[in-house]
This record gives sequence, C-alpha cells and structure tokens, in this order.
Amino acid sequence: MLKNLTNNTKYVYLQHKSNKMIKKSKSEQALLQTGRELFWKYGFRRVSVDELCSRAGVSKMTFYRYFADKADLARAVFKEEVVKAMDEFRALMTSDLSGAEKVKGMLQLKAKSARNISKEFLTDFYQHNDTGLREFIEKLSLESWNQTVELMLENQQKGVFRPDLNLHFFLILSQKFMDLAFDEQMIAAAGGPEQLILELSNLLAFGIAGNSSPEP
Repeated sequence: MLKNLTNNTKYVYLQHKSNKMIKKSKSEQALLQTGRELFWKYGFRRVSVDELCSRAGVSKMTFYRYFADKADLARAVFKEEVVKAMDEFRALMTSDLSGAEKVKGMLQLKAKSARNISKEFLTDFYQHNDTGLREFIEKLSLESWNQTVELMLENQQKGVFRPDLNLHFFLILSQKFMDLAFDEQMIAAAGGPEQLILELSNLLAFGIAGNSSPEP
C-alpha cells in the first residue's frame, strides 16, 4: 500500500517544481498576494473580483488575463501555500539533521502551515462545493501526502527513523499532535508555544522511558 501511495510522487514533485520556476508578472503577483490577504481575512465568498482588482491596483481585464474567475485565483493561492510548505518539508527531510531534530522540524512546519491557511478560507472551500474547490483541495492534499510518505520512507531506509516505524500511523499521530499545539491549557502547561512544540517532538521521538535521550 505504501508503494502504491508513492508511485506518482516524482511526477507531482516535477510538476510543482516546474510551476515554481515560472516567473510571474508584477500584476499576477499582486493579485495572488491580495487574494491571500483578503481570502484569509474574509473567506472566499465575501470577496468580489472588483475588490480584488481595486486592492491589487489592476484592471478587471488584467485579472481575467491571468485567472478565469475568482475560484481560479483561490486555487492558485492555495496551491502556492501547499507548494511552499512541501519545499520546506523537502529541505528538512533531505538535510543532515538527526531524526529527533527532523521530528521537531516537522511539528514546527505543521504549526506554521496551520497558521498560514485561515479557517475562514477552508470553511468556504468545504461548505460551497459548486466551484469544485473542495475536490481541488482534496486532490492537492493527497499529492502532498504522497510526497510526504516518499520523503519519510527515504529517511527510514537511511536509518534516520526506526525500520519498524509505521509511517502512516506516525504521520496521522503527528497531525493529531497539532490539535494539541493550539490548546491554551497545553501551551500554558509547557511554558509557551515553542516549548510545547519541543515537548511534543521529544515525546514523539523519545517517548517517556528513562533510557531515552531527549534534546535539552
């Protein structure tokens, strides 16, 4: 099953890489940045094309030169965030850091991603499926999952992670841990957000046994 999940990963990676290398014009960049700011603050539904163009300082003709409609811009904004997050994760997984340091980095990146994509934006995506945005997010999320598994598997084969580690279980568990990372009671108990990430990563990497070697 693990092999099947990673079969198309290299194609997805090349596709993301080629998209990243395409140079965007100032107008397109302005629309993407404005879309991110407004969608994150108000969600997708409440923002109009007129408002996007006004805030970005471009005409509607320019808008439609780059995007078919508002949903097309929303897809581009979301994809930029996902590609950026995967680039950071890939850099972490291909680094010379220890397994424990990579676990900590994973949780930090997950927390950052959770902060970078607003709940209002995702709520609009999932509650209003007439634009096909929900399917788009689910497809992109699956592609990202495949890449994540591929990179984790490479580290496991190199001995960075335990050979008997169930990667699917670990990745789902690490995602559940992120629910705790934003819990006010947990943050207070750990002594702050960064300390909580450290505590969670040490727990994931070393457990609670006395013969473990957590980071100081």
